[in-house]
Amino acid sequence: MLTFITILAGALFLGILGLTHFTPIGVKGIKAYWPDFQLFDMQFSYQPTEIHHALTNLNSLGREAYKRYLLIDYIFILCFLFLMLRGVERLVKENTALYGVLFILAILRAFFDIVENTGILRLIRTYPKENQLLSVICSYSTTLKFICLFSWLLVMLVAILYKK
Repeated sequence: MLTFITILAGALFLGILGLTHFTPIGVKGIKAYWPDFQLFDMQFSYQPTEIHHALTNLNSLGREAYKRYLLIDYIFILCFLFLMLRGVERLVKENTALYGVLFILAILRAFFDIVENTGILRLIRTYPKENQLLSVICSYSTTLKFICLFSWLLVMLVAILYKK
């Protein structure tokens, strides 16, 4: 049963990735309102003021498209978290210290991704009011998300190489 759930999560992960990056429901749909738009969650870091600038350039329809993207992204976050945890379980379950570190890094990556999305959704909802503190929190959350992801990948790689 767990294998079926893993396959389902993997298929959903890939499906959402395709949907959000190669169809009008995702990035293409957002860029229809502002061709220079760049997803904040795909950048290692950005200036907090860039969020307000992007929301202004997107206009109301573009902001709605971005909101839809972010809502779909929550499902992606959960699928990605499940797959990361399954990878940890399958590859390093016998090493409890390593398992704990990888488990925490995966959870933190998802947590920071959720904070980032929720913050940007709040900024969209309250636009045109500018919230500098929330923009800073979104920016730092994005960077911390990537630090956790890269750390997780590095530790997993070392664990795999050490295991052989």
